[in-house]
Amino acid sequence: MKVDSSKIYIQEIGYVSRLAIQLPVVILCLACPFNKVEESFNTQAVHDVIFHRFNLSDYDHHQNPGPVPRTFIGPLILAFTIAPLLILQNTLASIISLIPFFSEVFRIILGTNHRLLTQIFIRLHLGLAIGREVTYLTRVIKTKFSTQTFVLFLGITVTQFHYNFYASRLLPNTFAVFLTLKTISSCLLNDLKSVVKYGVISIVVFRSELVIFYGPMIAFMVLEQCQDRGITASLVKLIFPVAINMAIILGIGWYTKSFELFAFMFVGGLVMITKEVYDRKKELSKLIEVLAGPFVLGIVFTLLSIILTSIIDSYLWNKNFPFWPELNVFVFNAVNGGSTAWGTLPFTWYFLKAIPKLFQAGLIFLPFCVLSRDRKKCRLISMTSLIFVFIYSFLGHKELRFIIYITPMVNLCIAVGVKALLDYLKPTRFQIVRTLIPIGLISLNLIASIYFCLSSKLNYPGGEALFKLHQVESCSIDNKLTVFMDNYVAQTGASRFGYMCEHWAYTTDYGTVVRDVQFNFVTPNDKNSIILAERTKELIDEFGGTHGELFGVGSFGGIGLKELRGFEMRKLIDYLPFIIEEKDKVVALRLID
Repeated sequence: MKVDSSKIYIQEIGYVSRLAIQLPVVILCLACPFNKVEESFNTQAVHDVIFHRFNLSDYDHHQNPGPVPRTFIGPLILAFTIAPLLILQNTLASIISLIPFFSEVFRIILGTNHRLLTQIFIRLHLGLAIGREVTYLTRVIKTKFSTQTFVLFLGITVTQFHYNFYASRLLPNTFAVFLTLKTISSCLLNDLKSVVKYGVISIVVFRSELVIFYGPMIAFMVLEQCQDRGITASLVKLIFPVAINMAIILGIGWYTKSFELFAFMFVGGLVMITKEVYDRKKELSKLIEVLAGPFVLGIVFTLLSIILTSIIDSYLWNKNFPFWPELNVFVFNAVNGGSTAWGTLPFTWYFLKAIPKLFQAGLIFLPFCVLSRDRKKCRLISMTSLIFVFIYSFLGHKELRFIIYITPMVNLCIAVGVKALLDYLKPTRFQIVRTLIPIGLISLNLIASIYFCLSSKLNYPGGEALFKLHQVESCSIDNKLTVFMDNYVAQTGASRFGYMCEHWAYTTDYGTVVRDVQFNFVTPNDKNSIILAERTKELIDEFGGTHGELFGVGSFGGIGLKELRGFEMRKLIDYLPFIIEEKDKVVALRLID
């Protein structure tokens, strides 16, 4: 029987692409295993679901609720789907504990209960799930565009830092990224119903601001489908009253900052829109084929999502039903402007700082997308990305992760732009240039990603300090310690997954440097107490005379120009021109005998 070599080749390409997509996610997860403050709720929630289960009184969010509530749906899904792997992990740990040498090595590296390993497994599970969706997206791109565009998109995506870095982070944004990847694939396949379905779940459950991501995307998809059917005029007659009413409602709501007035006008606007549609029902009948299915699906999934999050979160947050966390987040951030307490940045920050950092060298090739034969296919996703970032820029508090969803769409436009440029350059005259362009792009992305990785690794001194403490101090019944951690340590990586000794007590109530703080009648001045805190002048002034320093942990201090040493350099990384600088940030203190 003759084997089809083309099928074998395609299958091998599929295996290589899957490995290429998953590998950077795994590397970055292992290089930066700890979490920061914005990940704390989901990290602690997954921990509590796994280890405390139905003992809700021990859940961390009752002690540290945070400024706004977040949904438990993401952590619950992660905890349930990772459960079989955790059972296997515990079984292997039990077997290893019976072998003296491996048992001691395991204890030195991970402590006695292996919770840090559990955290890594959970993050890898999330990251690999994101990777699977990226893999599916690459298949769609290969089908809808070309093999060359597929290869370029793959090379650009796997060599960029931030998308792969955030893929395994326990953030509400990351759970939403999983759904937006499904959405982008559905959009390229012109599946409007799936876009609506994933969009509603993302907005209602995880990130309410994604309404400005899905809104333009759905609007452009509806417009294209209406153009294909020749019913654009009917669509305009429907949009006009809707746009006028919504503009008035949003404008008054934004100006007054009154949620009650906004809600009242929103209901009134819906009534007026319904009347306008009813009055023009004959003219709008042609739109039923396009809009009826997505509209009904949107209503159904909106109600189901609200009911689901209300039931689960009302119970776990111990609130009266219905309790909808993401609605509280929307009111806090968008209506009351509460997010500005964490700082504000200028309107242009996303365009001048965040986007260049996200896409690195690839931005150079983005304008060439207009030269491509596929520019019509890119128009929808490029306009969606532009409108999303533009509207989001009006919010004062800005972070790079807030716009992470546009990465696959812009990467696709970059890949199309590179291909268009390569097609424009004639192979007979510019073959060397044609070869150097993709190689140079990927090489520059890799170099930038190495620096980003080395810098990010130093952004978790709290987690590093807590991990190092378990290596410095023995975990035994004869060495019962109480570990006091301040806010900085808790916000830079010290989570419940780092509590790796069952004989020790841990507390993050040590928010400020004060001598009278105590935990279970133990104070930082007891001989069996250890302080993990940010190294400040106040800390040293207070404890410098009575406590000795066990160790210090550095954090990212900037990037400086390296002094080259010629042939003394032995590692590949030594040949990079810049050096990552560290500054001593966290210190471990213990009472001097």
